[in-house]
Amino acid sequence: MSANPLTPRQPRPALSPGQRVLVNLHAAAWIPGTVVSVAHRAIGIDLATSHGTLRRHVRPWLVVPAGALRPVNEIRPGDQIADADGTPRTVATDPWFGPDGTWVITYTTGERAAVPPGTVLRLTGPTPVLSIGGARLGRTTRPRS
Repeated sequence: MSANPLTPRQPRPALSPGQRVLVNLHAAAWIPGTVVSVAHRAIGIDLATSHGTLRRHVRPWLVVPAGALRPVNEIRPGDQIADADGTPRTVATDPWFGPDGTWVITYTTGERAAVPPGTVLRLTGPTPVLSIGGARLGRTTRPRS
């Protein structure tokens, strides 16, 4: 079954040989690797294993730049994350720990998502940065309108 060519696609990050990335193999974990080659249908990746370097070719949508993942407890308002179906969503407030033991994320649309502790989310857009005198602050604040 082929995809409809008119279906909108998520933009792919620009990858280049030598770039540090994270690779999702077997939907189990994000594994660090280094880009070796870039093609339209596959990305060549070197993965460091306990038995040495393993070279794999993976689909482009399984590769993200190394800084693109963040634990749920480090998500901040304004972060753009990929939802379970890949839809980008903007976080409205700091995640909070619910009474049932899950983290609750509130999006700018008013929707909420409950995720288990230890969840790692994929950032899809730039995170707002606030600095004073060149020093980056740990939290981002937004002016009230």
